[in-house]
Amino acid sequence: MNAGSSDEPTHQGQLARLREFMARGEWLDLASEPPGCGVLSGNLIREALLNIQAPDKPSTGDDAACLSSQASSGIRIRNGRIVGGIDLSGCQGDGGRSLPPLLLENCEFLREGLDPCDADVDVSDCCIRAVSLVNCRLSELRAIAADIARSLDVSRSGPMSSNGDHDWGVAGNKVDGEAEFDRLLADEALYTEEIVPIQTICARCNDAAGQDDDPETHFWINMKDARIGGDLIARNSVLRSPVLRAPGTFPPHDTRYALKLAGAIIMGSVRANDGSVFDGGINLHLAVVKGEVWLGGARLRAGEGGAFDAMSCDVGGVYARFPSFACKGEFNLDLARVRGSVILSNALLESDANQPTKIQGHARALSAEACRIEDDFILSDNCRTRGGLHLRRVDVGGDLLLRGARILGQKQLAVDLEEATVGGNLELHSAGCVGTVKLSGARIRGDLDANSAMFVGRRADGENRTLALDAMDLHVGQSFLFGRGAFTRGDVNLLRARIDGDLGLYRFKASRRSDDPASESSLREFILDLGWASVKGNLVLEANDIAGAIRLAHAEVRVLCDTSTGYARDGEVIDLSGFRYEALLHPSMNPLNGDSAACVSARLKWLSRMPAHDPQPYMWLSRMLARDGRVDEARDVFIEKQNRDRRQKFAEIQRGAISLRLPRLTILLCSQLFHWLFGDGLKPVNALMTLFFAAVLGAGVFWYANTQKLLVVDQQPVAASVSETRIGALASTDIVDNIWCGRNIDPIIYAIDVFVPLIDFRQESQCRVGAANGATRLATFPQVFGVVSVDVQVAALKYFKAAYSIAGWILVSLAIITFSGTLQRRLE
Repeated sequence: MNAGSSDEPTHQGQLARLREFMARGEWLDLASEPPGCGVLSGNLIREALLNIQAPDKPSTGDDAACLSSQASSGIRIRNGRIVGGIDLSGCQGDGGRSLPPLLLENCEFLREGLDPCDADVDVSDCCIRAVSLVNCRLSELRAIAADIARSLDVSRSGPMSSNGDHDWGVAGNKVDGEAEFDRLLADEALYTEEIVPIQTICARCNDAAGQDDDPETHFWINMKDARIGGDLIARNSVLRSPVLRAPGTFPPHDTRYALKLAGAIIMGSVRANDGSVFDGGINLHLAVVKGEVWLGGARLRAGEGGAFDAMSCDVGGVYARFPSFACKGEFNLDLARVRGSVILSNALLESDANQPTKIQGHARALSAEACRIEDDFILSDNCRTRGGLHLRRVDVGGDLLLRGARILGQKQLAVDLEEATVGGNLELHSAGCVGTVKLSGARIRGDLDANSAMFVGRRADGENRTLALDAMDLHVGQSFLFGRGAFTRGDVNLLRARIDGDLGLYRFKASRRSDDPASESSLREFILDLGWASVKGNLVLEANDIAGAIRLAHAEVRVLCDTSTGYARDGEVIDLSGFRYEALLHPSMNPLNGDSAACVSARLKWLSRMPAHDPQPYMWLSRMLARDGRVDEARDVFIEKQNRDRRQKFAEIQRGAISLRLPRLTILLCSQLFHWLFGDGLKPVNALMTLFFAAVLGAGVFWYANTQKLLVVDQQPVAASVSETRIGALASTDIVDNIWCGRNIDPIIYAIDVFVPLIDFRQESQCRVGAANGATRLATFPQVFGVVSVDVQVAALKYFKAAYSIAGWILVSLAIITFSGTLQRRLE
């Protein structure tokens, strides 16, 4: 219908009527107008706004009041149809002041006479008090570098041909790959809660390929570098960017979004909640939002850019609590500063494999690299993602909560928190992640709670190892809890981790995928790696099911709270080389049985599972047991260590050069004798029995020698005689020599006198070895030894006595060392 036909009000009449309502501050409601009267020209509205000028001189009376009323109320139109665009670009009031507000409600824009590149409402470079397009139907609102003193409201607005297809994902099918997620969760007996499927955010309603860019099918807002003095309100709106252009056909700064706020300054909040739809995404790149961004119930989908691009922005907070928030495409907070919290509770985040923001061949559901969040970061309460969470170097001042989240990562990573900083707690309680959870170099000042979590690792291309949790160089300021039904499929790497509180692995289950090459024993990969870790509190290892090797090499623990069921399954390796702990809560590895035999048996079995013998774990365990008052157990552990040392040395001797074997074998034999006779200097009972049997042996030999008349009285020769005053040599006379000792000695006392060098019972000086008159040749076992002459018997007995005396000196000395506890104190 032509606005200039004869049956319509004239242009001047419409303008006068509009000014009349402006003067009264009332809404011009065109719903009840006769046919054709509800149509206004966009140029007419522009003229009405621009003609409200302050007078050159101060006005008085009714004219001044009317002018002031028009300037304050602005244009208020309801239920109208607007032909052509409202072009206010570059406009401003007198003296650079703002134009009056432009308030439109339930209006429809007709693009007659507009080029495809023209906007329905253009306030670019314009200073205006407020803009409101509530429940309007239009194609584009352009406000590049605009200065809006108050708020901008586009609530319930949308494109001309909106067909209501924007309710994405609330009842759709599962995303691709979700079947794998459900299968991995369903076959784990420890994970019993019902798995809620990730909802699908449907494909574009219209395929971009071959479609005409019809302005009536989209409504988008371009507010690049704009300034808004109040809130930007887009509640329950439907914004859809134009049809996608081919990548490379436009510069990056010209990327079109459903809502583009790049570089904008918003003094209030962005309220895009209550079911709003942004089909083409929201761009807050380099924007400053003094308030918060509210996304509860919103639906976002990536277009030419990401679904939510707030890279390098400064915002007071991002909140998407309830109802459910859905986002298909990357949710980007890289390098952003959030002065409050980021809360995406009950959110559905799905990466878009076709979006141009994908990194290294795969898209991310959420990225917040090097983002600074001064309060909490929450993705809990049934949050679901398809695509990884890229949170590398994120700095969270409060808590980072992923409680109950389900994260189906693409490629390898599910959650990347490498070098992240969390000022409060990191909570992964009951979280389920398919893909590696990476915490390498992260710093968490509070607790890390991963109780009841489930991590299913994915192997990177070209890698031989599947990591479920990679937390190398992790630092936790308080406790790390990873149990209560927690499950991992893949390796857990805590190499060089530092835990200032407790590390709890209670009812923890770890296994590997059947197709994981690391499951082959030849690779010697550790399914739980705590090498060089530091735990300043308690290390709890109880009631676990770990199907693989464990490394505790060079780890340091304050209190070791372990049981025999806390480690790997029987037959699996436990590397304890250099493992240090200050105390043992359960020395017997069983809280219900603490007797000595059980302690020694359990701990020796524990130490025997090392891949190769290392004396340090034995020495350390022995010292800890001795310090706790378990001296006997400590001694037994040390003796077992000595035995294993000897076996290892014997194996080395067998492999060594022949020229070195004899000396080393001699030393090894002496060490073995010391173990047998004295318990390595730690068993006084062994020393006492050794001395007893040595005395019995000597007594038996000397008793036998005496009965065979091989001991004679020790006669001292006399060379001179004294008779009164004369001294001279004795004359030759017949003498009796080789007198048999007989009862002059007691064999037991004689043996002790010979054996113990510090004792003199006057027995050894009475008799010596020799053949007495009547000694006979030895005829015992003649078929073996033959008949032994008396001289041979005497010679053998002399050598035995000499050896027995030397052995006595050595054995008594070693017995003194054993009885004195010198080595025991050294052990302690």
